[in-house]
Amino acid sequence: MIIQDPTPRTKKVDDYDFLFDSGFLLPLTVDPSLGDTIEFSDVGVKINLVGKPSTTDPDQFTPPEDHTIFTRHLCAVTHRVREAPVVTKEQKTEWVRTIQEISKSVH
Repeated sequence: MIIQDPTPRTKKVDDYDFLFDSGFLLPLTVDPSLGDTIEFSDVGVKINLVGKPSTTDPDQFTPPEDHTIFTRHLCAVTHRVREAPVVTKEQKTEWVRTIQEISKSVH
């Protein structure tokens, strides 16, 4: 894949790891720029994730998700802020074209 625009664009996203008392770990990424929200209270955590473009097909969207996590079930919450690349429509199109070319050469 050839990137025509060498200027990388990024946005900040919040990564959370929720560790439950059962040992189950639930990792979630909250992207406020797309409309995701997270609210902490004494009772629990309310997370609203909007539908996002699919990682395998940029023309498809994942369904929106709502999560309610009660604090009595949590052992720990880890929060990280990271910079994620912003991919343009042209880059998505180029990515799909490249993947299709590679898949043809494998057969």
